[in-house]
Amino acid sequence: MKNKALNELNKLNKTLDDIFSLIEPVHDDEFYKKPSSNEWSVSQIFNHLLEIEQNCLDYIEFKEQEGKEFTKESIKTKFRFFVYKIALLSPLRFKIPATLSHPDNTGDFQTFQSQFSDLRNSLYHFTERQKPHYFTKAGFKHPIVGRITLQKMFVFLNIHMKHHKRQILRTLIKIARSN
Repeated sequence: MKNKALNELNKLNKTLDDIFSLIEPVHDDEFYKKPSSNEWSVSQIFNHLLEIEQNCLDYIEFKEQEGKEFTKESIKTKFRFFVYKIALLSPLRFKIPATLSHPDNTGDFQTFQSQFSDLRNSLYHFTERQKPHYFTKAGFKHPIVGRITLQKMFVFLNIHMKHHKRQILRTLIKIARSN
């Protein structure tokens, strides 16, 4: 089970690498430019992605410190995860949940690379130190889906990142057309 979670984390890293390859040639003025007043810049998208991943890590580390035993995923949660996964993979757009902050339009490309590298190392070390039974339990509470396993948390983060990769592409296309 640990290998499955690590495999999902590797997929998440691959998605991030793909986004970094896409963004690397982008000039700073394009990185911070918003296509319109109600749309995010690439910088804001990166800040949002960082916030989500950091929140996930903070939560699972907090729960680890609590030391409580988790239950297995319910059938209801598995179904909600499946539906949510399909929704995120669709071309639909979603508003940011009210529980999250509006992302800042700050941070440069190299800083984001460094922050994501540190965050992914922390996620990797967290995963590595877990005992085998941890991977069968629903230790992460997704705000919409409910309690899911660490592996599914990584699946969610990857789908979420792919969703925002499409947003980044749309943003860069709109900015290019406006120049």
